[in-house]
Amino acid sequence: MRFEIPLSQELTDELFAFWSAIFGPIADITPDLFLGAELEHNQNVLFVERIENLIAGTCMVSSSKRLPGLATLGEVATDPKQRRSGISTRLCARALEEFHGNGGEAIFLGTHNADAARVYYRLGWRRVAGSNVMANITSGDSVESFLVEYFRAQQKTSVRSATPGERIPLVPLLLTPHDWHVLDANAKGRIYSTRGHLQTSCNGLFPRLEVVRQDNLGEWFVAHTEDGRTVGLSTVRLCSEENCRLDAMAHDRHMSALPGLLQESVDWARARGARRCHAAIADEDSDKQQQFEKLGFTVTDERVAFEIGDRVVEGRVSARSI
Repeated sequence: MRFEIPLSQELTDELFAFWSAIFGPIADITPDLFLGAELEHNQNVLFVERIENLIAGTCMVSSSKRLPGLATLGEVATDPKQRRSGISTRLCARALEEFHGNGGEAIFLGTHNADAARVYYRLGWRRVAGSNVMANITSGDSVESFLVEYFRAQQKTSVRSATPGERIPLVPLLLTPHDWHVLDANAKGRIYSTRGHLQTSCNGLFPRLEVVRQDNLGEWFVAHTEDGRTVGLSTVRLCSEENCRLDAMAHDRHMSALPGLLQESVDWARARGARRCHAAIADEDSDKQQQFEKLGFTVTDERVAFEIGDRVVEGRVSARSI
């Protein structure tokens, strides 16, 4: 069975009961997504197999309406009583066939399960280096080649407040290896470069950044190209009446977007009464420090430590008045 979002409340409730029984608490998605909350930004197609009228397996393809060639696969689940019956393989193969048939270029998924990874591999997915994410590239190119070509074009960028439309375009940006160790220190769990840290998120990247907005105490912004590719982001979070935490990153081919990203965050904080902002920057990220210094940040004596994988990377706090 194939369903396009929005779904009925009844089916949404049934699906969440099914997924919760298998996965436990679900953090990456909320019921309002299935009721159409992101309909303006993303297309979500759900594939369901039933046995004796009960849900036996599911998977969902989420495609970016801004970049329809880009998608993620998620909610791959099989009733434990029906495992090893080929349900997930059938559903994922059908989803992949439709994605390719509609002109899709790259579809990503995240998995920690070795058995599931073998199924995905047989269907053409390949692991992205430095992550638990896999990608299926329609052209047959390697994941690395796709990511290089995806960001190759030098286009004018503009900055705006992030929307649910970033849910999918964030994935190639944050899976591309970056020379900086710390990409964003405000996101939940912090986001590090795949060059030095295993990235375990795919569909979970957007929720980790949305946490910045919790209690209306923060905001995040994105830089995107004229054709809609997300090439950078910045986050800002108030930590007291007059102080805020700020961070920003950009793809190395689009580093010119960084000043605009930082300025949007500074302007947001200033409008809410902040008078000083600070950023935690790893000592090894000297280029990042230089970028911040160009915008008036000064290194302070305050130290910070980042736990990146099995090692600790030391850093300092830079600050500026706003």
